[in-house]
Amino acid sequence: MRKFALLFVVLALAACESDPVSTPVDAAASDTPDALDVEADAPEPLDVAADMPEPQDVAADVTESTDVEAPLDALPDAGATDVQTQTDCIFPEDDMSDAETVVPDIEADVPPVTLGQLSPQQLHTMLETKDFPMIDVHLPYEGTIPQTDISISYLEVAAIAAYIGPDLNRHTVLTCMSGGMSTYAGNELIALGYKHIEHLTGGMMAWKAAGYTLVGP
Repeated sequence: MRKFALLFVVLALAACESDPVSTPVDAAASDTPDALDVEADAPEPLDVAADMPEPQDVAADVTESTDVEAPLDALPDAGATDVQTQTDCIFPEDDMSDAETVVPDIEADVPPVTLGQLSPQQLHTMLETKDFPMIDVHLPYEGTIPQTDISISYLEVAAIAAYIGPDLNRHTVLTCMSGGMSTYAGNELIALGYKHIEHLTGGMMAWKAAGYTLVGP
């Protein structure tokens, strides 16, 4: 009996090896195509860092494009010439500095106006070619020097100025008895702006002492 069982097992095993139908089929292996080798078929990953263009140095470009200290040679020649010409016309620094150094001090150069002094001899010589008004300002009236034009009190400075006229450069001679009244009137006229006022030093007393005569009482 044991031998019969062993024989049956051997025959069964032999039948399985010779019958392809009875051979178990790996459904997964026979029905589906060969499994893809994902690692082998997948494309190689892109080297993003290598393919991307190198980043531009934006700060450097901005600096180069906005550099205000770029040499003027980069500008067009005509424009640079025009700018230089206009600058010289508007701001003539050299001319301004020269003007500041050569401006004269008018007040320092012009001497102050003072009352002129005449001796009897000088006045006598001037009367030979008289071309100026001569005013007696003594108060009260005690006579005058020959060729005196008018007698006006030394206190009436406005009347004396009106007689001389608006010409502040008009040469005028004042006389009085001793020189004090003519000095006062003369200085008042200079204060009004008159620039060529003279008076007889010592007055008519000095005139008579020099041997000259008077006209009047």
